Amino acid sequence: MRRWGMAAAAAMMALGLGLGLGLAEARTVPWSASGDPNIIDPRSQNVGTVTMVIQQIYDPLIHRNADLPLLLTLLGAMGGVLGLRIPRPSRGRFCPADGLGTGETLSPCLARSAVRTDLSFPSGPGMGIAVPAVGMAVAFLVLFFRRPDILLDAKLWAEDGTIWYAAANKEGWLSAMLSPQDGYFQTISRIVFGMAQAIPFESVPLFANLIGLAIRAALVGFIFSGRFGWMPWSARFALVAYYLLMPRIEEVHANITNAHWYLAMYALMVVIAAPPRGRTGQLHDYAAMAVAGLSGPFILLLVPCLAIRLLRDGKHRPHAIRLTVLAAILAFIQLAAILLTAGETRAPAPLGATAGLFIRIVGSRVVAGAILPRPAPDILSSALLIALAAGLGIAAIRAGGWRAACIALFAVLQIAAALGSPMMSLDQPQWPLFLSGGDRYFVIPRLLLVSLAIYASSIVPMKGRLLAAIAAIFVVALLPSFRLRPVPGPAFAAEIDRYRQAAVGETVVINIAPPSWTMTLVRH
Repeated sequence: MRRWGMAAAAAMMALGLGLGLGLAEARTVPWSASGDPNIIDPRSQNVGTVTMVIQQIYDPLIHRNADLPLLLTLLGAMGGVLGLRIPRPSRGRFCPADGLGTGETLSPCLARSAVRTDLSFPSGPGMGIAVPAVGMAVAFLVLFFRRPDILLDAKLWAEDGTIWYAAANKEGWLSAMLSPQDGYFQTISRIVFGMAQAIPFESVPLFANLIGLAIRAALVGFIFSGRFGWMPWSARFALVAYYLLMPRIEEVHANITNAHWYLAMYALMVVIAAPPRGRTGQLHDYAAMAVAGLSGPFILLLVPCLAIRLLRDGKHRPHAIRLTVLAAILAFIQLAAILLTAGETRAPAPLGATAGLFIRIVGSRVVAGAILPRPAPDILSSALLIALAAGLGIAAIRAGGWRAACIALFAVLQIAAALGSPMMSLDQPQWPLFLSGGDRYFVIPRLLLVSLAIYASSIVPMKGRLLAAIAAIFVVALLPSFRLRPVPGPAFAAEIDRYRQAAVGETVVINIAPPSWTMTLVRH
């Protein structure tokens, strides 16, 4: 009986549970505590659950070492996996609630200052090489399409044939390398046309113009490298858009004779770029500075910029010191050449300088000429444009630091050098000729003026939209002048036939571009 009673009781309990489950209703059980992690700012609720969540979020990303500078841990590893270079954060300013002891939490304020950086592609292998290479290739194509005949109907331009190729043909490459021209050494022209002696004569213009385009495209590749990670990508794209579309470059596009203007800008970029991380980057800087320094007088203008970098940028001083010493040596070589030969090779014509001409040249040819294809403002408008440019430069320097100061100083010194010793004519007053010609002298100031405007725009609120608007303005304003006029001058193919028909040892006069220019060669 006892066994049957227990069985009945179990059956009744099972029946009751079944009925209870069938009638059960799902309800939310509320639970709360005063220390819920409902915010990730310890200054709002400095309690254990909040700091625990903050620690779990931020500590795997960044932390301090024993000397207190911030280090990247998981965030740096993620950058390596994704192929992005995340620059090492600086010490920054401490927020009031920042903990300094071992194991204490990094506050959100400090975390933002630590990781708020412009993600940029690295300058090392892999994607770091791919991004600058793609940028350089696109720039090469854009520059080619601006003047397709530069490759499809290549011609030697002015001094390219009259001086550089002819001298290498007559004196030999090494002997020509040691000779200054127009008061200073122009090594890049000597190197290119020295190498050109080893290729068929009919291929020389194409060879030279390919190198000329590559030099100009290299600036874009450098801008897109990790060395310019301190510039937002929007600023870099805006600057490249202007560089590729800038007006009034017919005289310098894309011959070797005027490549030294672009090498000077490349050398300035080396000065303001972030220091290289490895030996390869250092060798790149020294080689670029050496070639640029021996290819024109601009190295004299770069030494003050390097001095500014030494005084204002305390980091990576050894590399900056070596660059400054190298630049000083190169400047001494060029200065010696100028003092010894400029009196014999520079134009003896008077300057014809007046204050009114100065205002019109700088206002119309530099400031207005940076955007307008054919600017011709009067003296009052030119003065207002100069005042606007000066205010922009001062604002950029105050906000942008030593880099903006270097850009502004180099632009001012280049204008002063151009107006102080131009080669516009051998017998006419030279300053009046600037009102209608001499665009080669203003390529650097125009580009640097726009660089200052973009640099200033990149450090203001809503910079992304502002820079996008600037890039759009460049495209709309400059596209009408995108296609450059073909290079004037006789067809080089006909001149090649005349050269081939000459007897070995015979002197041949070859017509080149622009019209009225010739080069004298000895038939080999």
